[in-house]
Amino acid sequence: MGKEFLKLTSVNELLDIIKNKIDPVLKDSVEIVSLLNASNRILAGKIKAEEDLPPYSRSAVDGYAVMAEDTFGASPENPAYLSLIGKIEIGEKPEQSLKSGSAIYIPTGAELPAGANSCLMIEDTEKFGSQIEVMNSVSAGENIIKKGDDIKAGQLLLDKGSRLSSAELGALAGLGHNQARVFTRPEIAIISSGDELIPPGNKREGSSIYDINSYLLGSLFQEWGLKPSLKGIVTDDKAELKAKIEASLAADLIVVSGGSSVGVKDYTIEVINSIAEPGVFLHGLAVKPGKPTILGLLNKTPIIGLPGNPSSAWVVAAIVIPAIINRMRELPIESRIEFFKNSITAELTEPISSTPGRQEYFPVKLTEKKQARPLYGKSNLITTLVDSDGLVIIPPGSEGLAQGSQVEIIPYPPTKGLIFKEQDIDV
Repeated sequence: MGKEFLKLTSVNELLDIIKNKIDPVLKDSVEIVSLLNASNRILAGKIKAEEDLPPYSRSAVDGYAVMAEDTFGASPENPAYLSLIGKIEIGEKPEQSLKSGSAIYIPTGAELPAGANSCLMIEDTEKFGSQIEVMNSVSAGENIIKKGDDIKAGQLLLDKGSRLSSAELGALAGLGHNQARVFTRPEIAIISSGDELIPPGNKREGSSIYDINSYLLGSLFQEWGLKPSLKGIVTDDKAELKAKIEASLAADLIVVSGGSSVGVKDYTIEVINSIAEPGVFLHGLAVKPGKPTILGLLNKTPIIGLPGNPSSAWVVAAIVIPAIINRMRELPIESRIEFFKNSITAELTEPISSTPGRQEYFPVKLTEKKQARPLYGKSNLITTLVDSDGLVIIPPGSEGLAQGSQVEIIPYPPTKGLIFKEQDIDV
């Protein structure tokens, strides 16, 4: 294969290629871990509630369990009076049943006694011996959390493929789980290519620059619950690159940054095709930044060639790798593959021009007024990722976005990678 670009592949076409070319080799790679070790991991099966949460109706305030109808019309000027017949402790099963005209003291979180349908806040009452003076009315259901308000028994709590953040882990604990069945963390081998690169920590001399991408991508993959394996730097030498890739074949996925373009020293395609079948099947992605993207297979191991430019490599990795990992795990690849679960809408403070043909990801800074300020002239700088708060997506058929238009922003940080939400987007 020559060094010319193939026909540029759209993002939607990329999805079809991934589905057709990559096998679900990681679908059975699962393990059971404790909840504290499950943060950022991906759930390997559905979780349904085996009981209601909460398992009983309980008070949401410190006060008195009452029948709401006994308080109707009560006010400071016209208080109602109820007999105080007992108290409930947190964690105990109430033995008394409430009857009309009576109240039972109850702290926040304690189980509601039979007969009660609401709770009075203690500040709306005064206690006089065995009676309480009620100075406010409550409606049925007020100040209580009903059995099953969080989730009903039999209801789906988390679907297969869910990322386990602190909220999801708390919900699992609330249902009595102390472990989670998750996908194992796939190993992602990261190779940085370039004569000019040196490892951080070394003394920089001449025209050398520090290797950013190994650490940029490695930390990104860690945020996604993956297992990065830094394989180091290779010079622009075919034999050295081939040896480094062959030594990385035990990984689940190989990422090479640099050498994916069409320059004299860009050997990545040639080297990949010389190692194993089927080799490279994509060279050129219709996105900006990130046009010189390579995708191939070495037997069953996917290999990706990313641009050497850090921000370009970051964007392409965030577009492509989540889809590949989900396919390898036999999880759905939805119509929208951007790397975040949620987006936000903001007003564009200045126009952005764009050349039709490629889907562009443009960095923006968000303001307190829910506005998005474009960061011009910084698409090739690592500080783009530091200074920007997110990316605005410009569809491939667009010549740009007008000032004042409402735009969709994909916000940082990318901790929702590998979670796809089905939501069509014109790509």
